[in-house]
Amino acid sequence: METIVSWFAATLGKYISAKALIFIVSMIPILECRGGLVMASLLQVDIRQAIPICIIGNIIPIPFILLFIQKIFHRDYDGNHLCFQSIRILLVTKFI
Repeated sequence: METIVSWFAATLGKYISAKALIFIVSMIPILECRGGLVMASLLQVDIRQAIPICIIGNIIPIPFILLFIQKIFHRDYDGNHLCFQSIRILLVTKFI
């Protein structure tokens, strides 16, 4: 995780502020708050400022996920209806 966060800091750190970078990293599903706090420590941002930024960045994607999750799980690429069992079968057969 620290490698990914370091890459974000090196790449995007030139163009946006440290707090905006922490906010963006906190919105990424894999990194979330942990990545945002690691980013804050790497960029030497005060922890009292970093925690609220990470929490807000982690909360922002939730309404969009809730809004579109049914559309993602009920349709495949051909427009056919899917259920959770068929999605699991598709994922297992694709990665084995």
